[in-house]
Amino acid sequence: MKFIIKKYDSAFNKYCYINYEQGTMKKKILIVEDEVIIAMELEMRLIQMGYAVPAILQRGDTAIQKIPELHPDLILMDINILGPLNGIETAASIKEKFSIPVIYLTANNDSETVRRAMDTDPFGILVKPFNESELKKMIESAFHGSAVSDKSTQSIENGISSEN
Repeated sequence: MKFIIKKYDSAFNKYCYINYEQGTMKKKILIVEDEVIIAMELEMRLIQMGYAVPAILQRGDTAIQKIPELHPDLILMDINILGPLNGIETAASIKEKFSIPVIYLTANNDSETVRRAMDTDPFGILVKPFNESELKKMIESAFHGSAVSDKSTQSIENGISSEN
């Protein structure tokens, strides 16, 4: 059974409509991006790919506060965002507190920025502008890698080696 949910999006001060299919659990991708047009385009692409977007946030400190409420499975994080924390600092804090995979989005791919970003062990970095197939492949790889990692952790916790 398919239905439509009306959701208020405080980031854009408007309501949006999201198609859902009962009985399916969509992966949730949080967008942390301060450029409204880019964030809206990303949200549209993600929904078309079959993912849920619980929120679009413009600030890192807000993202850290909202994660326990939103329960995202993945975060798309712009490196240059509003607020006291940049995307790299935000991702480092998220990794420490929540262990949620992060994919960086950036228009700034200089070696120093890339080095600082890689120090936070992200799933990947997408350089703007990127196309939909690059985005889709990176997200699918992140979810696959995350699932493999979760299974390995569960096997270790149960005393079963994943090498057997």
